[in-house]
Amino acid sequence: MFRAFTVTISVCFFILSTGARAEFGPDLSKDSISVMSYNVENLFDTDHDDGKDDYTFLPKSYAGKMAECAKIRIPTYRELCENTDWRSELLNIKLGQIKRVIESQGFLPDIVGLTEVENENVLNMLARTAGYDHFHITTGNDSRGIDVALMFNETKLQYQSHKEIDVSFKDNANMKTRNVMRVNFKLKTTKGSAAILAVYVSHWPSQSNPGKYRIAVAEIIKADIEKGAKEFGASNYHVLVMGDLNTTDDETPNGIEGVLASPKWTQHLYDSEVLAEGKGVKMIPPGTYFYKKDGRWNRLDRMLISKNMTTAGSIEADVKTFKNVAATFMTYVYRNKGGKEVPNVPIGYDFSAESADKAGFSDHLPVFMRLKITN
Repeated sequence: MFRAFTVTISVCFFILSTGARAEFGPDLSKDSISVMSYNVENLFDTDHDDGKDDYTFLPKSYAGKMAECAKIRIPTYRELCENTDWRSELLNIKLGQIKRVIESQGFLPDIVGLTEVENENVLNMLARTAGYDHFHITTGNDSRGIDVALMFNETKLQYQSHKEIDVSFKDNANMKTRNVMRVNFKLKTTKGSAAILAVYVSHWPSQSNPGKYRIAVAEIIKADIEKGAKEFGASNYHVLVMGDLNTTDDETPNGIEGVLASPKWTQHLYDSEVLAEGKGVKMIPPGTYFYKKDGRWNRLDRMLISKNMTTAGSIEADVKTFKNVAATFMTYVYRNKGGKEVPNVPIGYDFSAESADKAGFSDHLPVFMRLKITN
């Protein structure tokens, strides 16, 4: 079941129940929409959701937590579950850390896509903390309960509709993953325009799963895009697919190059980062997730756009603004066993941290881009 929420709040300088303070207002640019996508790394509230394996992110005092932790087979995850005392005080620190990353551009992006958010309760807390009036979240089948979400302000956008797109696999009914969310907007700045901005937020199955499942999610998104293009007209239907797509560049076959960005599909999408690099933009760092085991960066978090956003029109992706957000405060210099230094590695979150200066942020970096709009 898909749930949508509207929260009426003052964006600038208000005190929140969490103790956090929204210090930045909306993006005041009149000729563009700013978009961010961020895997926030396990944003859970402190309550148990029935049927979900969320015991790691509960207070130690929660009845039955330790018994459930003991059932975890992998030692590292079992110890994390047993040692994590996920209380409201610690949750408030994490909300403040996410807010700090979101506003790192000096303003609140108009649209923020999120992955690894547990439920509507904790998303409500984040929206209030960060300063967003509106948000939507899915309620998918992931075994741990993490979902995808979208926060936005309607300064330049007018919400039109939303849909939670079911993700299931014909060959494996037991395979549980996140559903896809699609939210359609119109532009407030262009009255009478038929242009639709369709934002898809997705979190594909991890690399520990066979590639066929990521391809299957890509096919599901493709089918919905075709329906939207038919309903609104291909020239009016402007598509932005973003999120943690969990696809490496060397994965063959893969759901990006083989499905959504395949030239064999007449409505194929374009990778914004690839387009940016084609215009001379150097990505620093060259990815959003760093695998320490093999010392390699990967572009797990993407923004894919439709062809009608690659040229001047009602909505045009300004691909030169695309970047992997790596502010100094949220990264560090990693040194491997051989002494080689790798800068801009994201500071993963420490769920036992009792203060913000020790907590970290996320094991993923966000991606950011502006969309030019016709006034």
